[in-house]
Amino acid sequence: MQGVGAVSAAITAWVADATRPEVRTRAMAMIGGSIGISFAVSLVVSPMLVGEFGLSGLFWAISLLGFVCLLIASFVVPSVPQARMPIIQARVRDVLGHADLLRLNFGVFCLHFVLMALFIVAPGMLATLGGYDTSTLWEVYLPVILLSFVLMVPAVFYTETRHAHKIALEIAVAGLVVVLALMPLARHNFLALVALMVGFFIAFNILEALQPSLVSRVAPPEYKGLALGFYNTAQSLGVFMGATVGGLLAASGRSAAVFLLAAGLTFVWFLTARGFKDKT
Repeated sequence: MQGVGAVSAAITAWVADATRPEVRTRAMAMIGGSIGISFAVSLVVSPMLVGEFGLSGLFWAISLLGFVCLLIASFVVPSVPQARMPIIQARVRDVLGHADLLRLNFGVFCLHFVLMALFIVAPGMLATLGGYDTSTLWEVYLPVILLSFVLMVPAVFYTETRHAHKIALEIAVAGLVVVLALMPLARHNFLALVALMVGFFIAFNILEALQPSLVSRVAPPEYKGLALGFYNTAQSLGVFMGATVGGLLAASGRSAAVFLLAAGLTFVWFLTARGFKDKT
C-alpha cells in the first residue's frame, strides 16, 4: 500500500529537472544517501516506538511523518521553471532498450530484494543469540549503523573525487556477495553476525547513494524522468519480492536459504554490473 504513492520517482525526477548537470550527481547521491539513512534510523527508532506505544503507535508515527512531508511538498518545495527547449516525448522502449539503465534497474531490484529478505530473518537471529527483545534490538542496530556510516564516508569521498564510479559499483556488489555468502556460517555466532551486518550496511549505503547518481548520468536528458521512474519501480518490486520470498522461506524454517538465495542473486548482479560502461 505504501508503494502506491510512488513518491521516490517523483522526487528524483524533480531533482533531475531542478539541478544543473555539474551538481546533479551530488544531488542524486544525497537522495540515495538519505534513503539509506532513513532506513537505518527506522531500525533504531521503530523498536522504541513499538515498545512504548505498540504497533498502532508506529503506524500513527508514519502517518504523522507523511502529513509533514505533504506540508513540505505543498509549501516549501519550489516549482521548477519550465524549460524553453522543445519537449521530446520519451518512449518506454527507449528506456527499456538502454543496456546500462537495465543494469542499474536490476541492481536496485537486487539491492532491495536482499535488504528485505535479510531483515525477515536477521532480527530474530540477533534477538535469540544476543538475548534481546523487540524493544531493545536498537542496542544492536545503533552501533552497527553508526560504524557502517563512518566506514562508508571514505569510500564515497574517494569515488566522487577520483570519478571511480564503475570500480566502486563492482567492489560494493562483490562485497555484498561475500558478506551474504558468509552469513549462513555465522548465523549461530552473535559477534560474527553483527560484524557481517556492519559489512552489509557499508556496501548497502554506498550502493544506495551511487546508483541513483549513475542513472542520472547515463540517461539521456529527454527521458531522464522516465528512466528514474522505471528505476524506482524496480526498487519497489525488489522490496515486495524480497519480503515475500524471504517470508516464505523463513516460514518454512529455511533461514540459511534466505542468505544463500540473496548471495546467488547478488552474484548475478555482480556479473551484470561488470558490463556497465563508465562514462565519467
